[in-house]
Amino acid sequence: MSAVKERMTALIQDQPEDATHEEILRELAFEQMIASGLKDSR
Repeated sequence: MSAVKERMTALIQDQPEDATHEEILRELAFEQMIASGLKDSR
């Protein structure tokens, strides 16, 4: 499995069982913003 899929899978599995679709998407977007910010800072 690619590193991206592994990170996404881990992030989704770390969510509570009652997490909504929107909450999961928000977490995925937040993860992407952090990765972009770190890339830009380099």
